[in-house]
Amino acid sequence: MSIKKISLPSGKYLNQVINKLPSGILDKSFTGIGATYLELTSPRNSIIVVPTKMLAYSKAQKHKVLYVGSSIGKYKESTSIKKIKSYCKRNRQKKLVVVADSLIKVYKALGQSFQRDYFLLIDEIDSFQSEASYRPSLEICLDIYFEMPKSQRAVVSATTRKFSDPRFLDESKSIVSCSENKKANIDLY
Repeated sequence: MSIKKISLPSGKYLNQVINKLPSGILDKSFTGIGATYLELTSPRNSIIVVPTKMLAYSKAQKHKVLYVGSSIGKYKESTSIKKIKSYCKRNRQKKLVVVADSLIKVYKALGQSFQRDYFLLIDEIDSFQSEASYRPSLEICLDIYFEMPKSQRAVVSATTRKFSDPRFLDESKSIVSCSENKKANIDLY
């Protein structure tokens, strides 16, 4: 496993240091540095898998990209394959924020262009690993992940733990370090 270090100056976000996420495992060590934002604004087509539909929906709304998941907010029904295909046909820059359960739907809708034309990011990978209810979805996501070319896939976590899937041993790893420890001010009542 090759390891690359990314130094993040104090008060800066990832998009101020790099223009796209590196492939492989990104150990960002702390939250709020803009890893997902970087992928949502990077100059490539992206499919971003997140652990919850509320997170997927809010990120899609904020960045005006396609949410793919079950009904929520203005989406009164789950995102259809037809809607995915339509979105991808009419947009030059394609960004899809996907709930893990719906990644297979995106995979089927995009066909061969899924692996050829997209970067796949599994965000907050440790949330998937630690929650028992995510396990079946994660297995499908990881199978799809490992079908992607190495240069077109990444997983991100602020709390990276050892992966149970041995295929991760061959992934390159990038570790983000900050010149100053970022600490959140938290008031406990």
